[in-house]
Amino acid sequence: MNLFEQIYELNRAGESFAVATVVRVEKPISARPGDKAIITADGSLQGWVGGGCAQNVVIREAQKAIRDTQPRFLRLIGSGATSSSASEGVLEFPITCHSGGTMDVYLEPVLPRPQLILFGASPVAVTLAKLARVLDFEVAVFDPEIERDHFPDADFVSTELDLAQIRIHPIAFVVVTTQGHDDEAALEIAARSGVPYVAFVASRKKFASSAAYLRERRVSDEQVARIKAPAGLDLGAVTPEEIAASILAEIIQRRRQRDARPGAPPAPAATAGTIAAGAEARDIVCGMVVEIATARHVADSGGERFYFCCSGCQRQFEKNPTAFITDASDRLPPHSPTV
Repeated sequence: MNLFEQIYELNRAGESFAVATVVRVEKPISARPGDKAIITADGSLQGWVGGGCAQNVVIREAQKAIRDTQPRFLRLIGSGATSSSASEGVLEFPITCHSGGTMDVYLEPVLPRPQLILFGASPVAVTLAKLARVLDFEVAVFDPEIERDHFPDADFVSTELDLAQIRIHPIAFVVVTTQGHDDEAALEIAARSGVPYVAFVASRKKFASSAAYLRERRVSDEQVARIKAPAGLDLGAVTPEEIAASILAEIIQRRRQRDARPGAPPAPAATAGTIAAGAEARDIVCGMVVEIATARHVADSGGERFYFCCSGCQRQFEKNPTAFITDASDRLPPHSPTV
């Protein structure tokens, strides 16, 4: 199966992945302009964008691109590079584990369609399904008394309130618009789904009663707090169509904000003794950037911990730590690449 066939299959399966393309090289380096690879969210790579340290950097940055939905332009600079002038919008990484050339790589994240999950077959739900389809959302509707003819724009309909029937996308939104029919059951499923945006078409008074029920069911305070009620932006909407429009406007607003990126709400700030998600350190031997959470090569010296890109750098350090620990600037905190 060639790379384009793999891209097609990943799209069909609703997988998130990134496409890496080599756009420029300065020899000596094993990759060539036009070389491509697919990197999935779990870090597996198919294709060719160079080997060794170059591949490690591309995989790590591709996973970041998938998480934050932003493309990246990388410049991997070898020790033998003839030029290294910084360019706006380019992330630069030192690469010392290969023959010394430089390589520019463009990373493009590819995500499944955004997803709208509806509980209820109310007029608000019908209009939401129509509007969401225009915006290329995948729409799934759940209601015990649903009639398929009322939702011609939905990709999936079910009479069972069971999200296990579908694959929840990285960018997903849930709206409970049951209007008195199975409200609490639908809200509990929605709250436990892990989807960052859950909205309830109901008054604040109605939601307060439902929230008390959810807590009795041991739904966590965090999960209850995630529910937006009343649903939608405060536009003064009155009719079902206007209410649906206000909800979709809020969904668009959330989608374009940072907290709507795939995976989950923003990670909490690190507390003392913890490592922030995505934190990085610089290999004190070769200068490579290492992601702390996934680092395989670690050594402790003088009460401090050091992270390495490979076993070779770790061995060099362990033979003579003082040769590398020369001053405080060598013991870099979590690091962000040059932009």
